[in-house]
Amino acid sequence: MKKSTDKHIPTDDEIRQYQNVPVAVAARYLGISTATLYNALQAREVDFGFVSEKESDAFYNGVSCTYQISPERLIGYQRGTMPIIPVGKIKKLVRHAVIDAMPDSTEAGD
Repeated sequence: MKKSTDKHIPTDDEIRQYQNVPVAVAARYLGISTATLYNALQAREVDFGFVSEKESDAFYNGVSCTYQISPERLIGYQRGTMPIIPVGKIKKLVRHAVIDAMPDSTEAGD
């Protein structure tokens, strides 16, 4: 596999060789910055991977993060063949559904 410092854009077959696609490789594959992908994973805005956080004294902010990116889900996301609803969007939809289901305060007093 090529070094992560090069600008080579990985192919689908190269992505499939990973059990866990490194963030830098996935970012190059998607054509975005590594920082953008880290932020998207941490904000749970993408469904092809997740971040696991653990308290650690070894890191300046006290948190150690591990990233997991599924090769097949990443390819599906890039190719548009996998339906994806970001977790943030689901939360927003549920929040609006709950608010809409609540009776108006004017009706409760009638």
